[in-house]
Amino acid sequence: MASSRSRGMAGIAQQAFAGASRAWRFIWAPKNRGFTVLWILVFLTVVPVSLGLILRPSANIPPSAELQSPSFFLAFPGSPPPRFLDIDSYLEQTSNPATELVIDTYVAFPQHLKTVRWVMEIRNFTGYLCTAAPRGKLIPVPGYPGSYTRHGESPVPPTAEESFLQITLCWARNSPLSTTDAPYLSATLPAITTPVQAGTVERFLALNGTSLAGYALIGGIAPTQVSARSWIWMSSLGDDQSQALSVTPITASNLSELQSNTNDAFYSGILFGLGGGAIVSLFPVGLDAVDRRNKASQRSPDNGNPDNSVRSQTPGKEGGGHTQK
Repeated sequence: MASSRSRGMAGIAQQAFAGASRAWRFIWAPKNRGFTVLWILVFLTVVPVSLGLILRPSANIPPSAELQSPSFFLAFPGSPPPRFLDIDSYLEQTSNPATELVIDTYVAFPQHLKTVRWVMEIRNFTGYLCTAAPRGKLIPVPGYPGSYTRHGESPVPPTAEESFLQITLCWARNSPLSTTDAPYLSATLPAITTPVQAGTVERFLALNGTSLAGYALIGGIAPTQVSARSWIWMSSLGDDQSQALSVTPITASNLSELQSNTNDAFYSGILFGLGGGAIVSLFPVGLDAVDRRNKASQRSPDNGNPDNSVRSQTPGKEGGGHTQK
């Protein structure tokens, strides 16, 4: 039983070796070097084109679509206007693609006021309220998709350095800040309006865990202040030409990633050129290899030996011929 199994295994191994030998001779075709050249060209086509596809940059041009950002309106109905109002907005990408927008306000009211009523209107908002709001909730405006109101009554802080009102909005998708089209960054700063005439609006743009020092502005209004952590756009309340009165689209590029993409595009072009040259040569080389094979199959075994033809026409002793005297 063991001997028959050994003979069976030996037979299988012999067949596998014979098949591998035939495949090796077919690939390299020692009798037809045209096929050898053909296989080399196939290798020079597949490998460079595959590497070129790997190195090809994902995005070559900045995104053209403007991201949608909400607009805010803040008023204090039934209360005297504050002496000063500072509204700060922080647009930050907390994770890709989650985005967070924080609206924080600082006010200076007359000292006799203990509480102040306020109302906030939000338009073109497609996200959600990040946390439960202790001072009011978002109320949808009937007939106006994406529009909400929020109102309440809040105590006046003892100093203007303490926050009076804060709201945090979040997006899981379709946010006003995107870095998915690397190496480009796209953002749209929110619009902030109020009837208060004295104060400032500061709009911040930041990336969580990433410095903006490596980015360069290529589209939109330049920030008034630049730091490694964030870019800041400052405007004054009561200015009819204030940038904060309308949404502000921003486009920036990461310089190091852009240079890396340029290098990858250069090497990818070289590889595509090499593969394209090999593809152009495949057709004539393949025709030549097939032509050689057809000629070899049509050639008789004795055509290459002239002695065989002479011997077949000359009677000799083997053929039983006789020489007459």
